[in-house]
Order: sequence, then structure tokens, then C-alpha cells
Amino acid sequence: MSHVRNSSVVALHPHAEKPDDFEIGFRIERLLRRIRRQFDDSVSGGLQYKEWLLLRAISVAEGQSFARICAENDLNRGSVTPLLKKLIQKSCVIRSESNLDRRTDELWLTQRGRDCLSDGSAILSDIDAWVLDCLTAAERMTLKSMLSNLGV
Repeated sequence: MSHVRNSSVVALHPHAEKPDDFEIGFRIERLLRRIRRQFDDSVSGGLQYKEWLLLRAISVAEGQSFARICAENDLNRGSVTPLLKKLIQKSCVIRSESNLDRRTDELWLTQRGRDCLSDGSAILSDIDAWVLDCLTAAERMTLKSMLSNLGV
């Protein structure tokens, strides 16, 4: 795949204000940044969007090791470790020694972690409504179908 911009492709999009305006990946990333910023501005307790995502991954696999949770969610352990430490400091997650293998720790949500997960889910639901508010019901269904076709 060539990374060089073809001038004939740009010419096909005469309404684009700048070359990146018609690239779907650029637009999706811009939308994701807005969603993360809106989440971070709305959540109480100082939980960030990235931390909430890890909290969600832990909630689905409670009692599993950090290594397994990272592997199952395609997360880099080195980059996610600081987020886990923050969640432990915020009393959202606890680590406990595994009964099966003392070399392994298990991760569990605390009640505060469950509350933060629930609060974050409600905020994301509000953000979904805010993002989709500009679309008609038919456009929402089309978008959902398109994302599904893309495997998202």
C-alpha cells in the first residue's frame, strides 16, 4: 500500500477542506478523542477513560491473572501496568494471591470499582446519545450495520 497521496484521489473530493477530511480513519480517531475527552470531563472520582476500559476488561474476567487479562484483550502489559496501579490506588481493584498458583495474582473489582464501572457505563450511554443525536434512526441503523460489516 502506497502512503503517497495521489493527486487524482484528492481531485475526486472537491469539498474536502484539507486532504485528511475525507479519510475515514482520521475522522474516527477525531471522534474517539472527543469521546475520551467528554468521558474524562464527565466522570466523577478522577477515573480516566483508559482506566475505565481496563476496569471493564477486569470485570469480564474477574479472578484471572493480569497477564491473562492483557492477553485476552490484546493489551501490552508494560503500558497497562501503570493503569492497573492507579486502579489499585483508587481502591477500584484488588490483587490477591491465587489459590492454585502462589506465583500468580488474581484481579478482583472492589465495590468502588463496580460503582465506577456502572457510572462510566452510564456516561458512555449519554455520550452515545450525544454523538448519535445528529443522525436519523435510519442513519443510525446504517452506521451500526456498516460498523458490523467492518468487524467493529
